[in-house]
Amino acid sequence: MDKDSAAPVRYHSGIWCPDNGDKSSWNFIGYDEKKLKVDEGKYFQSKMHGLWTSWHKNGVKAAENYYDRGNPKGKFINWHDNGAVALTGEYYAGGKPEGKWVYTDNKGRIEKVVNWNKGELMSLQKQ
Repeated sequence: MDKDSAAPVRYHSGIWCPDNGDKSSWNFIGYDEKKLKVDEGKYFQSKMHGLWTSWHKNGVKAAENYYDRGNPKGKFINWHDNGAVALTGEYYAGGKPEGKWVYTDNKGRIEKVVNWNKGELMSLQKQ
């Protein structure tokens, strides 16, 4: 990937953990161009599954998200690179947004609140 590309370079390290002889399940750790860990999670049947964690370049946790065979599911949280919460929300089955999603700035001030019902936008409040 060239230096002008928007996406970061990823170096991958994976450990295959056969599931009933199926080699489509493994643990994954992703590294950036400086070989710093940026992603960690598991694939099940070649899809993201379970807890996935990512980190900012400064080592601060960036996100914790849960997946069910490739679909985001349940509660998640994202952080700014200073450690302040950036976003909290939840996905219901099928990977659609659900409930209240709260977006905050890097000082913890609420910027907006979005309410979802099974993937349908119900309301948006900007602060």
